[in-house]
Amino acid sequence: MTAIELHLVLNHLPVVGALVAVATLLAGLRADAAALRRWGAWLVAGVGVLALAAYLTGQAAEEAATRFADKRWIEAHERAALIGLIAAAAVGLVSLAVALRRTPPSRRAAALLAVLELGAFGALGWTAAQGGRIRHEELRPAAAAAVGQRR
Repeated sequence: MTAIELHLVLNHLPVVGALVAVATLLAGLRADAAALRRWGAWLVAGVGVLALAAYLTGQAAEEAATRFADKRWIEAHERAALIGLIAAAAVGLVSLAVALRRTPPSRRAAALLAVLELGAFGALGWTAAQGGRIRHEELRPAAAAAVGQRR
């Protein structure tokens, strides 16, 4: 598997993983289950690691994409990726500290992690949308405007 293929596989995982982590934290809150809250905290930390892996493999994908894609779409994705990485890594580090404690995450800590991870999900989702525009012309603003005019 090339670095480009690895990037294309990895870039979906942080986005989906963030939603799974939030769902797990919320399930732990609803059921008042300490084990689910701890598992959710570990998942949030894992999303940070996955975001880093996707970011690091992005350079090889960028070099290949410059041969066929407009540089402005690549740069927009790269800017969004840095913000997404910072968000996911910051929440992941906080979550790792919570997960490593001897006592399970409190309800308040789990709720805070869920809110912060939703913010990271937003940043990661925006990154994915910007990346999609590199290859998918139908996702670009001009195409969206053209579809809107036909209605």
